Amino acid sequence: MQSCPSTRLFVGFSLDEPQTQKILHLQQSLKHKTDTNPAMVLAHNLHLTLGFFGSVDPTSYADILTAIEQMPKTKFSQTIDTLDWWQAAKTICLKGQACASLHTMADAVRRIADIHQLAKNQYDYIPHISLFRGVTSVSLPKTKPNIQLTIAPSHLHLYQSTRQHNNVHYTILKSWPLKLKE
Repeated sequence: MQSCPSTRLFVGFSLDEPQTQKILHLQQSLKHKTDTNPAMVLAHNLHLTLGFFGSVDPTSYADILTAIEQMPKTKFSQTIDTLDWWQAAKTICLKGQACASLHTMADAVRRIADIHQLAKNQYDYIPHISLFRGVTSVSLPKTKPNIQLTIAPSHLHLYQSTRQHNNVHYTILKSWPLKLKE
């Protein structure tokens, strides 16, 4: 972790190369559907979000690592197939309905954030992959995009978000293997 007073952290799952390529193709087909000039999420930043911690100080960082180590981390298979615009977050994403294992992990991450008085999410967990940020107006296609991703990752990752020039960069700080249900 960087040696700054606090850092922005979140947890999620990386995508494989074929999934990333499908999303890049979808982004290209959608980039002219917005009425603004949004920031396209770069290929190396694409991921399935599990939860946000927000700004974390170095003391809390160690506690969060311990808590993630102890939480359930079960293998899952998640379908992501619905395009949506989240107006409040100014984000276009692909989303799905959380499978049971993913929902259990998201609840655990939310409890960790609550215990350490970190970022609070007022919405129910929705598994999603952000495609564009800074979208203030959009005309999404009326028909469902011909994309269906099945995400079945092998690891949970703790990411650090840092600003670089006019964009953000996500770095994996730590990874934990997902296990079969015991």
